[in-house]
Order: sequence, then C-alpha cells, then structure tokens
Amino acid sequence: MKKVITRNIPLKIISFLIAVLCWVMIMNISDPYITSTIDNIEVKTINTETMEQHNKRYDVESGDIISIKVRGKRSIIDGLKNTDFIAVADFKEMSMVDAVPIHVSPKQSYRYNADEIEILEQTQMMKLTLEELDKQTFRVNVRQTGEAKAGFYVTELIANPSIIEISGSKRKIAKIKDVVVEVNVEQVSNSYQVTKKLVAYDENGYIIDSEKLDFETKEATIDVTVLPTKTIPIQVSAVGTPAYGYKCTDVVWEPKTITIAGEQKDLNKIYWLKQQIDISGKKETFPEKRNIETILEDTYPGMYTLVDESNTFDITVKIDQLGSKDITIPTSDIQVRNLDPDYEVIFRTLGNINVRVRGVSGSLNEVSALTIRPYIDVTNYGLGVHSVTVQYKSNEELTIQPVTISIEVVKRE
Repeated sequence: MKKVITRNIPLKIISFLIAVLCWVMIMNISDPYITSTIDNIEVKTINTETMEQHNKRYDVESGDIISIKVRGKRSIIDGLKNTDFIAVADFKEMSMVDAVPIHVSPKQSYRYNADEIEILEQTQMMKLTLEELDKQTFRVNVRQTGEAKAGFYVTELIANPSIIEISGSKRKIAKIKDVVVEVNVEQVSNSYQVTKKLVAYDENGYIIDSEKLDFETKEATIDVTVLPTKTIPIQVSAVGTPAYGYKCTDVVWEPKTITIAGEQKDLNKIYWLKQQIDISGKKETFPEKRNIETILEDTYPGMYTLVDESNTFDITVKIDQLGSKDITIPTSDIQVRNLDPDYEVIFRTLGNINVRVRGVSGSLNEVSALTIRPYIDVTNYGLGVHSVTVQYKSNEELTIQPVTISIEVVKRE
C-alpha cells in the first residue's frame, strides 16, 4: 500500500499544480479583476469647529465632491455606487497650505468584504480658502408682495425676531445690505401669522448664498395686520383776517379725499378731515403743504393708517389786493323794506349819497348802484326821525363802506 502512495510522487505534484493553475485560469476568465472609476462621492467634513476656535471661516475651494479609482473582481466592482464609499476630511489634519487630506474607505456590505476592494488613489486633498470670522447684527425687513382684497389694507408687518445675528467671513458679512423676509398678502382680508425664510441681499439687490452664512435663526414669524378702509373728504377753511386792503378770494387743495384704514368701530366715528389755515396779515397768494399722517396721529392717536401713497396734501390760498370805486347813489334809489303799511318814509338826507366800494380789481368794473341794490330796513321803527344804516345786496367779493342817512317815519295820509 505504501508503495502505491509513494509511487510517482513528482508526477502527482505536477498534476496538482496543473489543476490549481487551471482553476485560477477558469476563475480569472469567469470573474476577472477590473479597474473602475467611481464619481460624485460626497466628502464629509469633521472637526470643523477648529476653524471657529481660531476665529476663521472657511470656504471649500475644491474637494467637496471627488472621484476615485477602485480595483477588484468584476462581480463586486460592477455593482458599486458612490454611496458605497465613505470620504472624510478631518480638519484637524489641515496642512500649512490650507489643504485637508481626504480618506476614502468602502462601506461594509453583505455583497462583499471591504478588503476585497482596492482603492488605487488614496491621496486626495480638500482645498480651503480661509478668512477672518465676523459677526454682525441686522434688522429684519419685511417685504410685502401683492395687495389685500378691495376694501382692506395691510397696516402693519412685524417680524419676530426683528434683529438677528449673522456670522461668516468678513468679506461675506461686509456684502450684506439687507436681511429680508418676503410675505405675499394677495387678496387677504383678515389678520394672520406666517413663518418665512430669511434672505440676505447685497447692495445691488442680489441674494447672498446662505450656505456661506450662519444665521442665528433661518426663519422669522411675521404678524400681518389687515384692517378695513374708508374714504373721507378733506375740508379746509381760512381763519383770520388778511392785511388791510387785501382779501382772501379762494382756498383750494388737492387731493380732495383720502383713504384710511382702521378698526371698523373707529372708522364709524370719522366722516371728514377738517383743517384750518391762518391768513392773518397776509398780502399775497401762498401755498402750504401738510402731512396727512402727522395730522391723523396728532388728532386721532393710533387710530388710523393712511392708505394713499402720498402722505401730504397741498393747499393754495389766494390773496388779492383790493381796489376801490366811489359810487353816487340818489336817495330815491334806496329801497325801503319792512315798512308798516300805515307809514311812509321821508328821506331827510337829501340828494345823493357817496359810497366807497372795495374789491378785487376785476369785480369792480361792473359795480353800480343797480348792482349793489341799496336798501334800508325799518323793521320796528316807529313814527319820528331816525338814523338808519344803508345796506346792500350780499356780495362776498365786495366790501362796501357803511353810510348812515336820516329818515322820518310819518303816518300815511
């Protein structure tokens, strides 16, 4: 038996080696080793707080997404995806040239063992740009888009928080002009609350990438106050007396109406906006501009909000110099009013009376005894001699000098 086992040992060894070689060749043909590129592997950063500890802010210049070459059996390599690998950049390993080595390793899987995959490119770097870290506080501005439903107005937009802190590189922080939260109020008719994202803008109105800024909070809550509206007229009147020899001939203003918003109970209390303008001692036409918001706040504190875009209205007061004209009036042209039917009047002032009429030049041209219609009113005058002031037809454009005449009331025969 021993002779059988030991017979032809060299031949048996050769046969065994040939069998092993054949098996290896068959395996290499059916499942050969191949090399492949895996793209779009995201690199995870760790220990980034070391930057803040050194008062630095970093931006990744390159190396946040990488590609690698791997080698292994076709049956394994062909099934690999970018998510089958872990890529890590540890900021504690940052070099003097602001580069961090990237370490890549395959994840464990039921489909393969990690040591069956060879990563051919082990040395890759994440390149950083470092800047000084800065922090600043900014007011949160609320930007309204759209318009409320007809008959309603958005009177107030209050952000909470109203001030936030933003940190980032000095260069990025210096670019921030406004921090804005945008609220769409299209067709709203009731007050409400909404939460919106904060956005930083530069001086040209372009959005600054928020990924490179650290907001104290990413969102703000906005209280939107919506109130009903009402349109009311403006009324302006002149008070006082212009300089002697001058007259206020007109007061005009624009706009004639304004629209305000407020609580319905408050809107029910207001019917107009009255204003007075002092013309004391004035000798010429003059304009005046008034602030409607100031008037509303002074007159009705906290009750109304102006809806109109313009917050002022313009007043023009026309002051004209008076001319004069002397008119001769026969006493026979003076009408007697309210005389007792049993009486008659005898004019003791005989002949004519002279009357001086003052008014703006244009209004004096057609003035005569016929146009001013002089009369005396003898209501309650009894028999006897009386002094009576001559009166005239009402005319706001004219000032007529008072004249007193003597009359006698006698019994009619």
